[in-house]
Amino acid sequence: MSKCLFLFVLFAVAYLSSAAVYRYGNTKHKDYPNQCYVESEGKAYPIGTTVPKGECFQMLCGSDLSLVKQTCGAVIATEGFRNEIDTTKPYPECCGNFVPN
Repeated sequence: MSKCLFLFVLFAVAYLSSAAVYRYGNTKHKDYPNQCYVESEGKAYPIGTTVPKGECFQMLCGSDLSLVKQTCGAVIATEGFRNEIDTTKPYPECCGNFVPN
């Protein structure tokens, strides 16, 4: 039984530490031709990869105007530590590092 628990925890940690991905689908907008438009954000992204300054994620706008947002995965710091994101670095290097509280 403990072997099963160990494997479960191992796979859970691996899953949680990977990047989170959100797919917007087709994001066409008449006012932003050849750009991916996210209505909920009121922002348009050019075709290609965009890493917004001061943020820790990237937007991938495809030639078909489908949009994918990649962010840091969920992590849980152990007691006495916190997860610190460094927005001065590009994605994914900006994703958290564990630092003491």
